[in-house]
Amino acid sequence: MHESWTKIIFKYFVHGLFFTFLITFLIIGFFFVAAWLVLVGGILGFIALGIGIIVLFGVANNLINGAVWGDSMNWSILALLIHGLGLFVGILIINCVIVLLPQLLFSGLITTLVTFIPACILDGRVCRSIAERWID
Repeated sequence: MHESWTKIIFKYFVHGLFFTFLITFLIIGFFFVAAWLVLVGGILGFIALGIGIIVLFGVANNLINGAVWGDSMNWSILALLIHGLGLFVGILIINCVIVLLPQLLFSGLITTLVTFIPACILDGRVCRSIAERWID
């Protein structure tokens, strides 16, 4: 049974929306934890935090993918690390083009509102594409 394209786009939006919130909280937490780890553990603490965040991306996408799409995912540490790294790079590219570039050219609330929904849909598509490679 095939889903309608509106339902699929809505699922991409929901998937991307979850990631938008996740990234927002991770960035805020990253600055606080990174400052503390760099002060305490130097550059090794910073590297450990980066690896932890990348694995967290993989874990979050596995959970979101299971909830939104109903798939069973691969939960090995290596799979989560590669999965998270792919997500980090993919979402970074999409958000630089769809969100950051327009904000640099036309900064303001209107630009934020106009780019929010397309960015969530594209983030969801990227997340889903990467998650498909790790379905059990």
